[in-house]
Formats: sequence, C-alpha cells, structure tokens
Amino acid sequence: PVYLTANLLLAVGLLVPQSSPSCSVVLRLFLTLFHVASCTWALIDLCSIPVFCWHAVLLFVSLAKFSEILWRCWPSSIPPNVMELYSDVFLPLGVSKEDMMLLLRDSRIEDLKEEGAIW
Repeated sequence: PVYLTANLLLAVGLLVPQSSPSCSVVLRLFLTLFHVASCTWALIDLCSIPVFCWHAVLLFVSLAKFSEILWRCWPSSIPPNVMELYSDVFLPLGVSKEDMMLLLRDSRIEDLKEEGAIW
C-alpha cells in the first residue's frame, strides 16, 4: 500500500498543470509527499538502505525547492504605517507592492530639526 500511495502521489503531482506559480507549489508539494512515501516504502517494505538514502536526498532537494517556490509565491506584506504611503503615492503610478518594498528596503526615517525645514 505504501508503494501504491507513493506512485499515486507522483501521478497526481505530474498531472498538475504548470500554468501558474500556485500550481508549481502544488506540484512540489506532491513531489515532496511522493519522496516521503518512497522513503517509508524503501525503509519498511523494501529494507534497502541505498534506495532509502536516494529518496531521502531527493526529499531534501524537493523540500528545499518547495520552500523556495513557496517563499517566492508568498504575497509581500506591507506594514500598516506604510500602507497609506503606498495607496497615496505608489498605487496611482501602477507600482506593485513588491517593487515598492524593494524601493523602501534601504530607506530610513529622519526627523527634521527645525519647523518647516525641507530636506
């Protein structure tokens, strides 16, 4: 049953269309689950250490790739104090939230010493 489950997970993962980034996340999720089931099958049913090690290495690679794709697809969050700046200045110009956060990454807030001073 473990071998059959692993192959069904692989088949479902390969049937997922790769049309959008969220589909890539689902594909990597199924491939990761396939390698988990294959590791279990190799260790319990097959009792083969080389096959287990092979699937364990592929599991870690697939898990790393899954984490990377999930990180890239995760929507960027904007702190509440910057959301007003985004909606007033950047949104009318058509700037995405990711690009705005990239611009603001190296910025800093400086207080003006005198009333009405321009920096």
